[in-house]
Amino acid sequence: MPPDWLLRETLVVRKPGSMTWRALERAFEQANLELSPTFYTDNNEVTKRLVLAGAGVGIVSRVVVQPNLKVGNLKALRLAPPVGEIRRYFWLVHPKRVANPAAQALIALLRT
Repeated sequence: MPPDWLLRETLVVRKPGSMTWRALERAFEQANLELSPTFYTDNNEVTKRLVLAGAGVGIVSRVVVQPNLKVGNLKALRLAPPVGEIRRYFWLVHPKRVANPAAQALIALLRT
């Protein structure tokens, strides 16, 4: 799906400042498109519910809508690059001291 298709749709997205918003903003800038949503939400569940209610189309992680995709009440469309190549960054947070050996192994693995 070409990214400029979104310019003709009612767009439902996370509020400015969220990680999702920042990733969308970067992707739209790369595509030389202006991101102008109609609805801003506080969380992915609200975004999904608005889309289910027919308010527009939303951009969320596939994980968020996976159950809906299985049931068939939502459909996922892959956008063409560069918007379709949105990447998010995740941060590992943990207490200063971790006693659990499995958690220590995970931390060591993620640091490599």
